Amino acid sequence: MENKNITIIGKDVIESLTLGMYENALIIYREYIQNSADAIDKAVKAGLLPSRSKGYINIEIDYEKRIIYIEDIGIGIKKDESIDILKNIASSSKERGIDKGFRGIGRLGGLAYCDKLIFETSYSGEETKTLMVWDAKLLKDILNDRHTKETAIEVIEKVTSVTFEKENKEKHYFKVILQNVNNDNLLDYKKIKEYLEMVAPIPYRPAFKIYFKEFVEKFVSEVSINEYNISINAAPLEKPYKTDIKDDNDKWKENDKITRLEYFEVKDNEDLLGFGWYGVSSFSGVLSDKNIMRGIRLRKHNIQIGDEYTLLKFHKDTKRGNLYFIGEVHASHADLIPNARRDYFIPNNVVENFEKALKERFEELHQKFYYASNLRSALKSIEQPEKEASVLAEKISKNDFIDYSDKEKSIKDYHEKLKKAEENKKKFEKLKDKANLDTIDSHIFKNIVGDKIIDASQNDTIPKPDFNASDSYPIVKEPSKIYNKIELEDKINDSGFWTDRLSQLNKNERKLVGEVFSIIVQNLPDKKLIESLKQKLLDYYAK
Repeated sequence: MENKNITIIGKDVIESLTLGMYENALIIYREYIQNSADAIDKAVKAGLLPSRSKGYINIEIDYEKRIIYIEDIGIGIKKDESIDILKNIASSSKERGIDKGFRGIGRLGGLAYCDKLIFETSYSGEETKTLMVWDAKLLKDILNDRHTKETAIEVIEKVTSVTFEKENKEKHYFKVILQNVNNDNLLDYKKIKEYLEMVAPIPYRPAFKIYFKEFVEKFVSEVSINEYNISINAAPLEKPYKTDIKDDNDKWKENDKITRLEYFEVKDNEDLLGFGWYGVSSFSGVLSDKNIMRGIRLRKHNIQIGDEYTLLKFHKDTKRGNLYFIGEVHASHADLIPNARRDYFIPNNVVENFEKALKERFEELHQKFYYASNLRSALKSIEQPEKEASVLAEKISKNDFIDYSDKEKSIKDYHEKLKKAEENKKKFEKLKDKANLDTIDSHIFKNIVGDKIIDASQNDTIPKPDFNASDSYPIVKEPSKIYNKIELEDKINDSGFWTDRLSQLNKNERKLVGEVFSIIVQNLPDKKLIESLKQKLLDYYAK
């Protein structure tokens, strides 16, 4: 008699945990790398490697043969344990919150993207290597056949095979081989490199480390950042952080760059939940997507969680706030556990406390960006009257006013700009005083105003800068060509109109053209079109 109380796990669960696990095929590289990183840590602990720096994770891409190799010289897997570990799904001996991988499903992610997935491994002291083959093509055929009702265990038995071969007993490694890869992105060196540069637990670029030598060395060593030697086709991978910033046209910005790195901690009272850094720049706007490094990135065990948008919701400006910065937040608490897709954490009380503390930290960052924005605005206003005066001086010299209302408006606008500039000079002085009291603000001030403000050292013990040298900063002044407001009004009032240059027309005709043109100006917002029309009339009627 059939026992109806037996629980049966159908074959479709395999599809959910393997073929349908990831939206982005490149994620499988992250899964294999985090397993390799754990294996290297265990090899160090077992005395097989003196340190992480002596281990490696190498990715080999053969585009022509459509084969991928991912190999590490970590602890490897014992022969007697290899079948249980490599055949089981969602059964792992790893420790949650300590190991980087822990669910036992990541290594099967490659099944969706190849015909055969092969695991090859050996363990130090054993003269045998294990080769387990997963027939991914057969697996897909079985899962797509809706006429059969195999259990998950029956399917796994059909698509896997194991062999043992002779190996040097000194060797210890784990190798993943994907044969006949069906996804071009997984074979695209540039795409893989760009993805792993931000995701993988790798060192910072040498140039970045040299520029911020003291900070980076202290940060990596004191907070124990996990870094591994990872390469693609023998080319080492490094985090792509730079001091220079690109604009939307993929050109380096002249007025904005990273001049300082600032450390911060994320705490719940005295309980450390995470730590990180961000770059101090001129904060001239949202970083273009031409900057692969943009955004403060969330990481656990130095492996990225999500992307540059993951932490947006914790900024005051929830649409753009994170994209004004570069930086990293390293989640350190054991209970901050990445979810299966590794795009955020599994919800719990520690996560809630982490989010609350992170919001407080990001509020401080918002204040820095706000300070930079106010400083740029004040400077622009202070410099505006002189620029406006140059335009007016040219207009006066050419007798280029449209009519009397244009003269009145020019005087009024100029007076308003002078008044606003005087107001912003006071604002500028307050911002200068604020910079004198805050190390980070002083760097922002220097980045925007000029090099006479502060040395770009990372040493916080350097005395705070003195801002008494008033000649180092912009000041509101009367333009050199126009000495004062009264004289300006006299010069404008004495000046003629552009229609005076229509020499082929008599006085009444010029007046009529001027009146018609004034009506056009009042109803046509396109200034370029107005200037073009004016020039055409001058060309036609002037000698």
